[in-house]
Amino acid sequence: TLLLFSLQLALLGLLACTLGAALGWLAQHGLFYLLRGLLPANIPPGNLLPALAGMACGLIALGGFALPPLAALGRVPPLRVLRRDLLPVPPSSWLVYGAALLALGLIMWRLSLNLPLTLALLGGGLLTALLLGGVLLLSLQGLRRLLRNASLAWRLGVGQLLRQPLAAAGQSLAFGLIL
Repeated sequence: TLLLFSLQLALLGLLACTLGAALGWLAQHGLFYLLRGLLPANIPPGNLLPALAGMACGLIALGGFALPPLAALGRVPPLRVLRRDLLPVPPSSWLVYGAALLALGLIMWRLSLNLPLTLALLGGGLLTALLLGGVLLLSLQGLRRLLRNASLAWRLGVGQLLRQPLAAAGQSLAFGLIL
């Protein structure tokens, strides 16, 4: 199972990275075309190294954050899949996520060559995640109070968010930070 899903993840990651690099290349040429009057006429052509570096960053981030749940997949009992009870995340998963953040930090430092800037970005991202996560959890608590007087359709529609507030806040936080 791990091998199958890892191969699928790698193929999807390579496809997404290739598509992203191609779109970036097209956007670069589009910008050069739009700004041709403002830029010098003899701009050297870009090479493949920045695209490969971007693809490597994407694949490292994908592996670091998607492989821990895949690695835990073999240890999941079938009844847990059916019941959907959330068990605490084992400490080994936290170590893997920490290693993924460390890898992203090393990539950021390697690209910027500025350690204070890298630490400020990582710290700012962590602080932003903590603050937004807290706001999301408080919003869900406020939503619980508002739904007491709401119609049945609203209570049923938003009920799943309120049954698992940490999961709902985590998913909203992940999508919000990505966007």
